Amino acid sequence: MPFNGTGLFARVHNWVQDKGNGIKINASRMDEEFDGIATGLSGALLKDGQQAAAADQPMGGFKHTNVAVAGARNQYAAVAQVQDGAFGYAAAGGTANAQTLTLSPAITAYAAGQTFRFLPVGTNTGAATLAVSGLSAKAIKKAGGYGVLVGLDPGDLQGAVAAEAIYDGTQFILLSPPWSAMVQANLLDNPMGEVCQRGSTATADDTYGGADRWYSLTQSNAITASQGTDGEAGTPFFDRINQDHASAQRMGRATILESAKCRHLRGQSATLQMRVRLGASANLRIAIVEWTGTADSVTSDVINDWTSGTYTGGNFFLGSNLNVLGVAQLSLTANTWTDTVPLTVTVGAAMNNLLVVYWTEGTVAQNVKLDASQRRLVAGNVAGPFVPREYGEELRRCQRYYWRVNSNGTNTYFCAGITSGTTLANGWVQKSVQSRTISGTLSSSGTPSDYRIWSPAGQLACSTNPPVLAHETDRSMAIQMQTTGLTDVQVCVLGFTGTNGWVGVSWEL
Repeated sequence: MPFNGTGLFARVHNWVQDKGNGIKINASRMDEEFDGIATGLSGALLKDGQQAAAADQPMGGFKHTNVAVAGARNQYAAVAQVQDGAFGYAAAGGTANAQTLTLSPAITAYAAGQTFRFLPVGTNTGAATLAVSGLSAKAIKKAGGYGVLVGLDPGDLQGAVAAEAIYDGTQFILLSPPWSAMVQANLLDNPMGEVCQRGSTATADDTYGGADRWYSLTQSNAITASQGTDGEAGTPFFDRINQDHASAQRMGRATILESAKCRHLRGQSATLQMRVRLGASANLRIAIVEWTGTADSVTSDVINDWTSGTYTGGNFFLGSNLNVLGVAQLSLTANTWTDTVPLTVTVGAAMNNLLVVYWTEGTVAQNVKLDASQRRLVAGNVAGPFVPREYGEELRRCQRYYWRVNSNGTNTYFCAGITSGTTLANGWVQKSVQSRTISGTLSSSGTPSDYRIWSPAGQLACSTNPPVLAHETDRSMAIQMQTTGLTDVQVCVLGFTGTNGWVGVSWEL
């Protein structure tokens, strides 16, 4: 054995010893010596790669240096390749719902535990598959909660946003966060209609009523706006409009986003989605419109021609200071809750306000109802799941634009005040939130007999109706009532004596 098992070469003969022993050099001993050398050389690894290793090679703490880039699955990788993710990452091909990966080196079969990172070729619109190195396509699933795997929702894969998936022996499981589950800040106020300070209201075209922050649009006649409850599981409240008139007409709802709440979207994408139900099988339209005129001085009645099928400015919509960013259509089955398709738009650089509008594409008959809930407008190109805000927060958001107090029975007090002379009483109301402006419009209902002023002079009926807004700051307002028999500069209380009264102040857009 030329090598002794520990890497030392052992010679067959020793010429010095042979000389001392009187052994002469001869052919057979020379052959034995050189045969031993040949055997040793034959067991060595050559730098030109002529031989393959016959056993594991201990490196003794040393490393291979200046190695080439691996190009096959049976070659070891350079650290640079590992750091660069060269073996499990690629820009995808195929389509948004059928992604393909071409890896180098290619895999020859799927194996449980394989993990791949890829740049999706597009944003998926539903269930999606992944095929790697020309192998069969496998479904991509995601965690659905409680150990359940579910198919992808639209937008879980985003074009040009890296994703990661692991193969479990049957299918791919998405490891990167699914984008449809990302909760974005909802820019719409009162998205379910849970705040309804005005109550059920008969609303003419371009009139606020029913759910706060949303106003009605009608083709010809007034409709009723109201609040609905428990429309379905997960929908405790919804915004409802009812087509009251005997003649069929188109109808819808809209809201205007205050400039301060949406101007950050200039040049960005935004996505609208909602859940709707219609009392007839018909088409519904949703739209995002931008106002480029003076900020917060929006022409709210944005419909130019209800009968036009061209949903652009100057046709269906008004043309002045409006850009129609996007319109989507949804075919509805009667009395069936349905998610609208996500509508993604790019907001213009000159946008000052955004409007969200939805309406029946065709006329609907008397008593057909249109319900909407889970309305959301978010930055980006995925609407994401709907997450309701806490009711108190939603109420405060709405009271920036409208405040109302209702009589709830006999002798309902709504503010304290002070008399001014013998005929006027000013009651101060502290606003729960800073109002949008300090030029509100006060409205009220009932008759003078429904309102009362309580003072040391007794309970006095108002002599005029309605009350007026006498003074206002961004945090408070003075509501003034008039009567007779007061004493100047005395504490008083303003309120209702019956059940019919209400006082409201609007700062709506």
